[in-house]
Amino acid sequence: MRLTPCAFLWAGLLCLPSVVLAEAAPPEGSKPLTEILRPIEARSDFAYFEEVELEDGKYKIEYFTKDGSKQKIEVDPLTGTPSQPAPAR
Repeated sequence: MRLTPCAFLWAGLLCLPSVVLAEAAPPEGSKPLTEILRPIEARSDFAYFEEVELEDGKYKIEYFTKDGSKQKIEVDPLTGTPSQPAPAR
């Protein structure tokens, strides 16, 4: 099978969104992610993490509780202090 330059272009375009949407590394002096996730995981009603991402300078963490409810929390990577997520627009 011979790949044309056009095939390489399409392959590159398919990968582009993941490159463009990638976040920068946490700020210098941030707590290790394991240290930020550990208190959430230790909650008695914790079931599992669904998503953890660094966005707008905060970790946005989504997880499920044992009763099946989805929880969202934002955490400052420098202090590990949780805050309420911004209301959806």
